[in-house]
Amino acid sequence: MMRSILLSLFVVCLSFGNLASQTNIGFYYNHTLPFGEFADNAADQIGGFMVTTLFRPTKNKRFAVGGELGVSMYANDDFEYFISEGDQQGRYVQVNQDDCFFQYGATARYHLTDLAEQKVINPYFESRMGGISFFSTLAEGEECEVDYHSETEMHGTSFYAGAGVGILFHINNYWEIDLNMIYNNSSRAAYRHIPDPEDVNYRLELTDHMYKSRTDHLSIRLGMLMGF
Repeated sequence: MMRSILLSLFVVCLSFGNLASQTNIGFYYNHTLPFGEFADNAADQIGGFMVTTLFRPTKNKRFAVGGELGVSMYANDDFEYFISEGDQQGRYVQVNQDDCFFQYGATARYHLTDLAEQKVINPYFESRMGGISFFSTLAEGEECEVDYHSETEMHGTSFYAGAGVGILFHINNYWEIDLNMIYNNSSRAAYRHIPDPEDVNYRLELTDHMYKSRTDHLSIRLGMLMGF
């Protein structure tokens, strides 16, 4: 499933990037640090992948706007599930559950240096607005010997607005290393929280252990920005 999601992100951002010249497409590792109640109910550190498209709509090369799309996972459980009904009743199967979220939105950047000068270090300010949609998946484990069903359950969506800083490290006319850190103030959303380890086997349904709270977080991204 993860491969399908990443392929979809790539196709969407390529299509968006064709809307304008002076376009950049970035591929990032996205590290999320939750705050407040979100930190109490999710992993302390959340990893994922993000694709960003940027373009410069004016002659001012310091200003850029664009869109972003990504997916992150904050919980992953493998355990034995007892089948209580159906053809496989009375058997145990190896199952896997993932708790994830899609992140999508619009972004705007203002560089403190003129990118046309191609300086090695180019700091910038960035602002973002968008949404986070939570979902959970259940699938057969790698060692499962029974044909067990897979399913996906969508949960809540929160909306965020944030701002922060970043640095571009110029490599050549086509590639740059991009590092940024943005704090996002987010609204409330329903999502599955991570229970104590001794309770993990009780997360049998994808709607077990639901919680609703604000989803404020700090986003740290490191990736490669490709120019056209």
